[in-house]
Amino acid sequence: MAVPQLASALNLPTVPVGVSQSQNPSVATNSYLVVTLSSVPSGFDVSNGNYLAWCGESQNTTVDTNPKTAILYSTYDPALPVTMQNANWPKVNYVLNHKQGTPDDIQQAIWVLLNGNLYDFTGSVTTPSTLAQAMISDANSNGGGFTPSGGQVTAVVVYQDGYAGTWQDTIIEVKVPSTAPNWCGLTWGFWKNHTSVWPVYTLTMGGKLYSYQELSAILGAAVKGDDSINLAHQLIAAKLNYEMGVYVGVGSYITNADSLLAQYSGKVPLKVKNAAMVSSAADLNNYNSDGKLQPGCTMRY
Repeated sequence: MAVPQLASALNLPTVPVGVSQSQNPSVATNSYLVVTLSSVPSGFDVSNGNYLAWCGESQNTTVDTNPKTAILYSTYDPALPVTMQNANWPKVNYVLNHKQGTPDDIQQAIWVLLNGNLYDFTGSVTTPSTLAQAMISDANSNGGGFTPSGGQVTAVVVYQDGYAGTWQDTIIEVKVPSTAPNWCGLTWGFWKNHTSVWPVYTLTMGGKLYSYQELSAILGAAVKGDDSINLAHQLIAAKLNYEMGVYVGVGSYITNADSLLAQYSGKVPLKVKNAAMVSSAADLNNYNSDGKLQPGCTMRY
């Protein structure tokens, strides 16, 4: 049985790819723009060809129709260049999966969500269409925590020079693939060094919510005799593996590790010696280490 992959785990090339953009109405009939990718290496969740596309900046930024290169970023990637970071990307992704009306209605909704208002090409505030406003209201009510999963589409930033630069940085619609239940577990060292493919960016451990910054700091911390750090390394990896669809043989191990951390009022690092934590970390390590508990599994990365 297939399980959904999340958009935040999209596998995108890290090298520049070829980009050509068109606003021609005869080409862009189902979206505001069409972007054609070229020189895309094999083995990624995008490939050479045409993608439905939308403006990712304000209305008065020029769309360059000349062939050029760009870097692709998931809108859920914490490494997204700072000028393109926006708290409303989940709402934009929600709109792309709950479209109403024409491409112009949809583009208006995207502009409002990313810029706060709809502006005409002179820079004056103008009123969105009725259907655009309906999508904006729906996204504000239901899209704040939205993450597309397998079979849905997600916005990928085609990054050229960033928000307020010379050229329009567009977004393309990329279908999120479904994964098999049989992926191999990946080690905590992998997740430490590959934050751009994390399926989620917050986790709960021991009943306490940890931010992306806290999780990254823990993965980068040396154990130095603190058994809570050793356990947290493995538990973070196990929870990220689980979010990726690696289910076999881990449920009781995660539950046990959470219960051990829940015994303490603070967050990791706890600066403790705890034999049960050492044992729990060893169990999770078997799960995380290239699928030792999952014979015949497939490596995702």
